[in-house]
Amino acid sequence: MEATAWIAFGALLFAGTQAWIAYRKLRLDLFAKRYETWEALNDAINERREKQPLDPSVPYEGDDPALIRIWRLQRSMRVLFPIDVSECLERVHKAMMARDIAHMEATAVLREKGWVDQADMTAKLADLRAADQEWFDAQDELGHLVHRYVRQYGWIELASVHIRRRAKRMWRAVQDRFRRPVR
Repeated sequence: MEATAWIAFGALLFAGTQAWIAYRKLRLDLFAKRYETWEALNDAINERREKQPLDPSVPYEGDDPALIRIWRLQRSMRVLFPIDVSECLERVHKAMMARDIAHMEATAVLREKGWVDQADMTAKLADLRAADQEWFDAQDELGHLVHRYVRQYGWIELASVHIRRRAKRMWRAVQDRFRRPVR
């Protein structure tokens, strides 16, 4: 009877270990997918920001491949992250559209009047700068929100390092207290 209990206990330990490994692998896979999606979205947003020069000869592209890529990546982000990230994605999208409108208005004024009407052009450039700053702030807020969930993998490991070190120090202290000197 005792051997059966030990075999059952060993099987329980083995099953528990396998469950723990599967749980950690699932967390690692989720971390990898979240990080990969976030990095691709951030790169696409930065690519779109850098791709829009204030040049009246360059027409506005409604079917911008970077914008389509951003939309696809936003769908993935909504699946992988909680609702607060989804709400921030909406703010990023609205800020990006406001920046596009300000950009189109500035290029239209530049195309029609050139730099002749300084007051109008200065106002449009100020609007463009404000919209660009709003877009940057929304993207920065998104980065802070996403960082919380991307960094979520590993907190057990990070905390356990300190716990294990403390337990090791305590164990050594107990051993040192009860250890007899060798003669």
